[in-house]
Amino acid sequence: MTSVTVTHRFNASVERVFDAWLNPEKVVLWGVTRARIDARIGGRFVFETDYPDGQGGTATAILHGKFFEIVPNRKLVMSWGDNGPDGDNSNAPMVTALFQPEPDSGTTVTVTEENFDPAVSDADAEAAWATVFDALDDVFTNRQDQ
Repeated sequence: MTSVTVTHRFNASVERVFDAWLNPEKVVLWGVTRARIDARIGGRFVFETDYPDGQGGTATAILHGKFFEIVPNRKLVMSWGDNGPDGDNSNAPMVTALFQPEPDSGTTVTVTEENFDPAVSDADAEAAWATVFDALDDVFTNRQDQ
C-alpha cells in the first residue's frame, strides 16, 4: 500500500484553516478553478482546475471525493479520487487531515494520503501536498480569506 504523511504549520487559526478546506469560496483561492462541496458525512466534493492543454486551448482536471468523517476544526477523512460523482470511490486514495491548534494562534495540519497510484513516488506525492500547502499559505499570507 502506498502512503505518505506530510505536516505543515500555518500562521492562521484552526478555524480559518479548517474553513479553507470546506468552504468552496475559500478552496478556489488556493488554486482550484471551481469547487462544489457538500460538507457532511457522505457528502461529496468536486474540484475543477483549468489548465493550458498545450495546443492553445484549455483542459480541465476534475477531482471527486466523498467525506467519511468530519470533526469541526479537528479532522477530515475523505476519498481523494477521480471515480466520478456517482462512483463509490472504494479504490480511490483516502486522505486524513488532522488539524492541531498551536498556542500562538497557528495551526499544524498533518495529512496522510493512502492507497494512491503506485506509479506516483512518495516524493512526488509529498511535493504535490507541498504545492497545496504553499497555495493555502498564500491565502492566509495575503488575507484572501477575509
